[in-house]
Amino acid sequence: MLKNTKRELFAQGLAKGMNVDQAYTAAGFKPGRANASRPKQHPEVQGRLTELLSAGAARAEITVQGVVAQLYETYDKAVAAEQFGPAIRCLELIGRTTGAFVDNLRMSAVERVSDEDLLARLAGDDPAKAELLRGLLVPATFGRA
Repeated sequence: MLKNTKRELFAQGLAKGMNVDQAYTAAGFKPGRANASRPKQHPEVQGRLTELLSAGAARAEITVQGVVAQLYETYDKAVAAEQFGPAIRCLELIGRTTGAFVDNLRMSAVERVSDEDLLARLAGDDPAKAELLRGLLVPATFGRA
């Protein structure tokens, strides 16, 4: 904390996201653009501003472990309150955060396979299985009319 109260308030205003003019007026200085940038040039104000901003960044740090812990806590509370929709959403977010789910899976055909070849691969040496699969086949199943 700076000894000069107005400079301290000015640095705090800047750290909160105010522009120079707003911080200058909020600190108790007489409004006026001509002098608004002067306090910012003081080394003690610059040092204090750096200190305030770094402290805020440390508080705002979010970790995966912290997010997952909060989600588990929220899940427990939702289940206790019999709020199963939010509980399921928590489980979904836990799964996504921990990489348990694959959101998009893209598959591409490397080779074209005829229906008969596909049936042979799926059925193997079992003629009964091949006949069952053949009965399930619809001509448009494989994208061909």
